[in-house]
Amino acid sequence: MDLTTSHIPSHYVFPVLRHSDILQCMSELGVELTKAELVEPIRHRDRLKKVFVALLEICCGVSEEELERVSPLMQDTLKSISKYPQTHEDFSDLRFFLELRRFMEDCGYHDLGWKDLHSPTAKRFRCQISAAINMAKFREDQLKLYAELNEPRVELLCALEEANEENSHLVEQLTVAQTDSDNKSKEIEQVGKECKELEVEITRYNNEQKARREEAAELKMKHNDLKDELATAKLALEETQVDWKSLRTKIVSSPERKKEENDVVA
Repeated sequence: MDLTTSHIPSHYVFPVLRHSDILQCMSELGVELTKAELVEPIRHRDRLKKVFVALLEICCGVSEEELERVSPLMQDTLKSISKYPQTHEDFSDLRFFLELRRFMEDCGYHDLGWKDLHSPTAKRFRCQISAAINMAKFREDQLKLYAELNEPRVELLCALEEANEENSHLVEQLTVAQTDSDNKSKEIEQVGKECKELEVEITRYNNEQKARREEAAELKMKHNDLKDELATAKLALEETQVDWKSLRTKIVSSPERKKEENDVVA
């Protein structure tokens, strides 16, 4: 992979901004850049790297700390893609360059080389910063659009979450109601059993009462029969006594019998 600077294209897919516009946009992005650094980048090479690092973090989310972390596996990868790996003692610089070149290509600038970091020119630096600003503004617009499109989604998600919470609450209430209903069903079943037992007991009691009433009626009939028989017997006795008295007056006692009666009385 050739890391040197190639021919500068005559046109770009992004607008090349004026110095004043570049400084204003960089200020809006929160990246420090002076007019002197923009006009004479060769004299401010160290500041240029910090500017590009800030743009990488804003547009790509790659921080300076991440750029400085190079694992052994990444070192082997970087060596394999570099024509002169022995010249890259600090692989963090190589990684920074690769990340920056990938970013520039995404911005529409396909001509970034090592010279742009070590021997930058005002014209090329202006084009590179214009490309980065164009990407940053595009990203900003896309984020705004995403936020606008995402707002109804967030509202729907909130509504869905509320609906899920309400559903969970209703399910909980339903579970409690179902449990209560099951308990009541068991109680009703128990009461039904007790009612059946009472019905059996009442039926048995009614049968006993019926038998007792029948027995009482029978006893009453016997009582009445005995009462009638007693009345009849009493009447017969009275009649017998009357007859006996009547007969007695007609009997003539003999002297011997009279004497016997007197002896019995004595």
